[in-house]
Amino acid sequence: MTVASHGQPPLLSTLHLDAGHGSKQILQDIHLAIPNGKMTVLLGPNGSGKSTLLSTLSRLISPMKGQVLLQGNNIAQLPTRDVAKQLGLLPQHPIVPEDLTVKDLVSRGRFPHQGFLKQWSKQDEKAVNHALEVTGTKELADRLVDSLSGGQRQRVWIAMVLAQETELILLDEPTTFLDMRHQVELLEMLVDLVQHHGRTIVCVLHDLNLSLQYADHLIFLKDGQIRHTLAHPSHCHSDMVEEVFETQVLAVTHPETGLPIFLPKSQQTTKASAVA
Repeated sequence: MTVASHGQPPLLSTLHLDAGHGSKQILQDIHLAIPNGKMTVLLGPNGSGKSTLLSTLSRLISPMKGQVLLQGNNIAQLPTRDVAKQLGLLPQHPIVPEDLTVKDLVSRGRFPHQGFLKQWSKQDEKAVNHALEVTGTKELADRLVDSLSGGQRQRVWIAMVLAQETELILLDEPTTFLDMRHQVELLEMLVDLVQHHGRTIVCVLHDLNLSLQYADHLIFLKDGQIRHTLAHPSHCHSDMVEEVFETQVLAVTHPETGLPIFLPKSQQTTKASAVA
């Protein structure tokens, strides 16, 4: 897999992008450039357009106006197999076929590299084994996917995406329904994929504070528009969070990372202060 340097044009970007579902417009005039070799997190309140944006970036939704550019090319005009060789996607609620083992599922990530007459190759086997190794799921290879815990299953889905050997990976709420331990393990794995395996990751997350500790680059959406783009989590401040989420917060500093954490102000305390 060829890894682009940070100085090269962005692998993924948009121009004057409007998008939505059916005739309902959700995204308005979105301009963004995803930095190569970084983990970008899309944040915002419910209904802000995060998942719609990710779906449009991955070509699951067609733009109403504007373009999504994949390595400088209009993604809408690229053959499906070519897109799948460059971009891996894990949707929010993937469906597992019954009686499928972990290795069988991960092997499906090799679909873009298969042809009508092409046989399973040593490169295919190597890619699958590498994906299992990187995600810590090698020992689960012969287990049925249905028998796995939520955290294990998420790792297996990511292994399938990794087996595609794409530099660019899009994830829609990969930590949903996971407990704290598995959320942290998953995010640390994603950071490792970026820092040591040359991946560029874009994901939708709900947890602001976890995002600030693990993301390289953050994009805040509200009402279908990009309100803030941060080149580093340390640039996040209270006024920005209060404006996007419409909730008063207190800013504190994480004692280990030095990065900001935002705590909601107690409404009872606010009411008591107003009375006093």
